[in-house]
Amino acid sequence: MLKSFTEKIFQGLTDIKPGRLVLSDAARDEILYKAKRVRAKDYVFNFDVTGSTTQERTETTTARWKFICTGVAFFADNLDNTIPPTVGVKFESLASLSPFRNAEPAEMNRVLTQTVIPFEGKKNSYFPGAHFEEYKNLFAVLDQRVNITVSIKPGVTTDYHAAVIVTGVEVFEGGDDE
Repeated sequence: MLKSFTEKIFQGLTDIKPGRLVLSDAARDEILYKAKRVRAKDYVFNFDVTGSTTQERTETTTARWKFICTGVAFFADNLDNTIPPTVGVKFESLASLSPFRNAEPAEMNRVLTQTVIPFEGKKNSYFPGAHFEEYKNLFAVLDQRVNITVSIKPGVTTDYHAAVIVTGVEVFEGGDDE
């Protein structure tokens, strides 16, 4: 069976493998402890695209949880006879003491080129007009409280509904008493 990129990251962080034998209470407690501190997380950005105006949506990652972005996917429900949109993802840290918060270099506070979704032009034969772009594997380790901003710039298009999914793994950083 193929593992998703997210599953590989999770197993690397927790050392919890499918089919692992649990032979003691201590082993069970270790698995439960690790499983409570590493979890899968999806951020879903919904868009109702009309006309040619670029739209943006922003979500903020969870406090006390470090987010590791492992993939971005795109879905649209009515892309027949259209030029696909341009989709971009930007990560912006909210750390108030960060020396990079107002930095100008190209690598700071910009859309990462690997997160811009290229369209592969495949048609969905089961749902004409619907289009799903497979997850593009990423590995971006983000701190706590990061703004994830997704922008969508329509091509020549009819109106449609679109969703961008940013998926990954969250690691708890709150403390041992939680």
